[in-house]
Amino acid sequence: MNSACCAGCSKRFNAFRWSHSCKLCFERVCSKCSTKTSPPVVHDMKRTKAKRICLACITDATATHLQGRVPASTLNPTAALLLTFPRACPPPSHVDLTALAPRFQHDATFFLLLEQAILAIDGAARGLIQLIGVRDMAVVASYNLDDPPMLSRIDAGLVTLQSSPSIVREAYHDHISFVRVPLMLAAACIGTLEVECPNGYLLSMETLEELDEIASTAAMVMQNTAIESSAHPTPPGPSSGVNHRHKPRGNSTSTASTSSTSIYSYHTMANNDDSHSSASDSAEERMMEALLTMSKHTAHLIRGTNEECRYLLK
Repeated sequence: MNSACCAGCSKRFNAFRWSHSCKLCFERVCSKCSTKTSPPVVHDMKRTKAKRICLACITDATATHLQGRVPASTLNPTAALLLTFPRACPPPSHVDLTALAPRFQHDATFFLLLEQAILAIDGAARGLIQLIGVRDMAVVASYNLDDPPMLSRIDAGLVTLQSSPSIVREAYHDHISFVRVPLMLAAACIGTLEVECPNGYLLSMETLEELDEIASTAAMVMQNTAIESSAHPTPPGPSSGVNHRHKPRGNSTSTASTSSTSIYSYHTMANNDDSHSSASDSAEERMMEALLTMSKHTAHLIRGTNEECRYLLK
């Protein structure tokens, strides 16, 4: 390793990045790649005396203390070789967005993304997008699956979060194999994209990358919606109940004494039916306007998300 560069980040030393010597592997490291501490296992070094040690040796010394193995720094001549060994990704943190689940459920973007994910897998016919709460989970969109009841994270098999795709067989999947892709925002997991996996094995790398892109888009749309909701909270409006139309019970008799009453009742029911019909038509018009507005809003969010992704990839 070049002595003019840090063994951890490979950046050159200068007036603002000082050079330090690790007391275990004796490599030259910068301040960000080292710290003054007393790790659990460091060549019989006193635990109370702090020494400058690189982060790679600290990680291996801690793992050795927990597992009872020889430190990897004592088996490898340089820290450069030590950094080539793969390390397990840390478990993702958690962000609870289940409070926005009703808003996400009325956004057609997630159903379109779910449909795109299902089409990416040959033979897949089921799938869902769900949010993970602190204790519960909420379904945002589903395809060919009955929405499961409000399950706890334990019943849904979501106690341990993962930052990589996996194959799962849960009870609410009817014990069918599904590929589970986490919805990640930075290092935080907010939910999962789950699509049926007919063969029961992990998919090809190309398919997994496509599913990961879809999951990233869904997570970015959720993030933008959450930011917009916090900036412009929507006031609670009147509850819109479902209009049920009932048929009149029984038939009126054609007698002279009740003919006028029957005719009056008929016209009254006809007028009421017309009023209900006009109210239903106006409600449908308002719903279509709301859907059109939501579609425009969704298109704007997707456009902003794609621009942000392109900016991050540059």
